[in-house]
Amino acid sequence: MKRKSLIWTIGYFAMVGGLLTVSGGFVYKVDPFFHYHKPDTEKYYYNIDNQRSQNDGIIRHFDYDAVITGTSMTENFKTTEMDKIFGTKSIKLPFSGGTYNEINYNLEAVFKNNDNVKTVVRGLDMNKIIEDKDAMREDLGEYPKYLYDDNILNDVKYIYNRDILFTRSYNIVADHIHNPEKHGITSFDAYSYWQDWYTFGYNTVCPEGMPETIPGKALYLTEKEKKIIIDSARQNIVALAKEQPNVTFYCFITPYSMVWWQTLVNDGTVYKQIEAEKVLIEELLQCDNIKLYSFNDRLDIIADMNNYKDDTHYASWISTLILRNIKDGKGLITKTNYQKYIENELDFITTFDYESLKEEEDYANDYYCAALFNKEISGVSPINMTDKIKKEESYTVNDISKYKYIVFYGKKDTKDAKPEVKVLDYNDTVLAECKELQDEMDDQWNQYIIDVSNVTGLARITFNGGEVDSTDKDTKFEFKDIKLY
Repeated sequence: MKRKSLIWTIGYFAMVGGLLTVSGGFVYKVDPFFHYHKPDTEKYYYNIDNQRSQNDGIIRHFDYDAVITGTSMTENFKTTEMDKIFGTKSIKLPFSGGTYNEINYNLEAVFKNNDNVKTVVRGLDMNKIIEDKDAMREDLGEYPKYLYDDNILNDVKYIYNRDILFTRSYNIVADHIHNPEKHGITSFDAYSYWQDWYTFGYNTVCPEGMPETIPGKALYLTEKEKKIIIDSARQNIVALAKEQPNVTFYCFITPYSMVWWQTLVNDGTVYKQIEAEKVLIEELLQCDNIKLYSFNDRLDIIADMNNYKDDTHYASWISTLILRNIKDGKGLITKTNYQKYIENELDFITTFDYESLKEEEDYANDYYCAALFNKEISGVSPINMTDKIKKEESYTVNDISKYKYIVFYGKKDTKDAKPEVKVLDYNDTVLAECKELQDEMDDQWNQYIIDVSNVTGLARITFNGGEVDSTDKDTKFEFKDIKLY
């Protein structure tokens, strides 16, 4: 009896051990969080969609020499734009709501694992300046430190994790079996990119309107708060810069909107906030390899709600503009100009006519704001195509690659008319076109935008004035103010 019991026990543990080996080996092979090795993109397709769990694997195993990092304020940055502007091979490491400490912790891991990194672009959120140096975001559950350390014993939380095994790893393999031609990985441009999920403008930022501006009693930094700022700056920004003297850290203060600033004016904390910013600036200017930028004096950014989906989160074109300006040295804060910058910032924030925001135009098409910034971003002036289009119904651009949008106004003069506008290559292949639906159009003048940001080389833009409807009568659509931005 004892012999049978022993055999059964041995068999049971052998079976369990075998199952654990197989399941653990399965997770190790697929490795959806890149904990052990690079993703096998020649065979599987990987979604990058979990910042806290996947960023460390990206840090350890991807090929890069530059990093974009920060909170959700950096989620709309595109590494393709970074690489084009800076000549780098970059990765994006966003941490939504992340503290200065959390972001620094991951940057330390970057330099521990990669000696080739020479460029870091880092957003510094305004609302996190007065935050304890050791603060971590705690509302997302337990921080997956077992993925970040080198202790193989606690890897059981990864390789024997039910979700990792039965959802992540299984789905990756199942997708491969059903569609073996699909392989690759989420691009860093698309990783955490939220631009297309939201609308922008005053009506979005302030759906119930803005409160009246009634300045509150002025509040200032305490000595304790000043020490908190200094300790955090030194531990979470300055220390790493000093350890990596050959790396350039391009830090920028994230530009929140004037709606956010109005709240601070009304509760009196605006003075404390700008004092805190000054303390932070003074600490960072001690390091020559920290290049600090701010765009809080750009009213065309922070006072135009067409750039925002809420009071803090700016659109993707502002992310692009920030990269361009950083490269060009615009908005750079130095030892010689920072005090004047602080004085000017305090003056226009406290004297700004916040009521004027209620009167600004809320663009029907959000990307019109992006079009207006393209001259500063790309260096090319807009082209007014109106007269030539009226004469010839087409306009040829030898190289359209630096332009991003065709903007025009149109009005239908007959019921079934619609704008038939197309961008063609030299073979008359349609590269982009206006896709407005007739039943969604009124008979008023409306603005239309065609995205040509992915079109390169020679392009012929055609405006045919309308099309034939079902009654075989000519329809008529009028165009005006046609520009290529």
